[in-house]
Amino acid sequence: MKFTINQEVFSEVLQKHIPVIPVRTTLPILNSIKWDLADGRLRMHSTDLEITLVTDTEVDMEVEGSVAVPARKLSEIVRELPQEPISVSVEENFRIKIQGLTGFYHLAGSDPDDFPAVPGDGLQQKFNLTGICFKRMVEKTAFAVSRDDMRPTLCGIFIQALENEIRAVSTDGHRLSKLVDTTYKGGEKTYEAIVPVKALNLAFKNVRDDMDIKVFSSGNYLMLELDGDYLYTRLIEGKYPQYENVIPRSNSILMTANVEALNSSVRRVAIFSNSLSRQVRFALSEGQILVTAEDNETGGEAEERLNVDYQGGEMLIGYNANYVMDALRQIDAEEVKFLIGTADSACIIEPLTQDEEYNFMMLLMPVRLT
Repeated sequence: MKFTINQEVFSEVLQKHIPVIPVRTTLPILNSIKWDLADGRLRMHSTDLEITLVTDTEVDMEVEGSVAVPARKLSEIVRELPQEPISVSVEENFRIKIQGLTGFYHLAGSDPDDFPAVPGDGLQQKFNLTGICFKRMVEKTAFAVSRDDMRPTLCGIFIQALENEIRAVSTDGHRLSKLVDTTYKGGEKTYEAIVPVKALNLAFKNVRDDMDIKVFSSGNYLMLELDGDYLYTRLIEGKYPQYENVIPRSNSILMTANVEALNSSVRRVAIFSNSLSRQVRFALSEGQILVTAEDNETGGEAEERLNVDYQGGEMLIGYNANYVMDALRQIDAEEVKFLIGTADSACIIEPLTQDEEYNFMMLLMPVRLT
């Protein structure tokens, strides 16, 4: 194998693969990227056995071939080289030579036959997405995915592609986020799957707003075609909870507030909350909210008063401060509205105004007052 490639292009494509490489693994070959060079194109293939990334890059080819290359060491040296053509060749025993204008570097490669095959035989296209639609779906739901491996179905984003809309839903049992995008037109084809959040976050980094994303599926695998890159992921098996059943329909008490002002108050008051419960109290009364927190273990205490639009009766509710701030960070409008039922039931959080083309809402469970 021998080829020449521009340093900047080489470094950029390698950086796409590094997040796929496992930090710890019992299979040393997974620390490598497999290279296949033919017809003037270098195909790179990395995997952690759950996620697989395949990229194709045009190069100036002299001799075709295959090899498995140590990913992080290669990425480090290529990133540090000046922006100039780099010559790469594979010698005996899979020994790799990186040649620049001022020096050369040798790396010990591996037999490419030891590398796992690309998964997902029999893939069929399910639907297409615009880049901006995909990025919005991930951005508005990834934060609420569960990190509890004992509840695997909650560790991914639930994607529902329906006839005239596409939905993305996430929940960790304490909060829920749902985005419905009606710009999507799928026709009669429908599809749903629980997609690991790691795979979607990885794709998010490589998606442009104007990109056309093709989604393929086969069995328990899903593949995203991203402008010549191919991201495969194993799907999360199991049935996603009936999320619509937990969204309250009769929350009639409305509070609206300035997003930046409320977020700033919660952020400051939360400094004095208990480090474990992170509880802050919302004391609602006509036209205002009193945000308070105290930590009996350290004696810390804080309160801030904020003017809001609220006409209901007095109410005291406890929330996890981190969850409140996470929700407020997702609000793109200047004003946020809280639709409240009782102090002990879930509230709905939405932008006060949002585009007709998509509907975004979050659900937040209160915490027991202590």
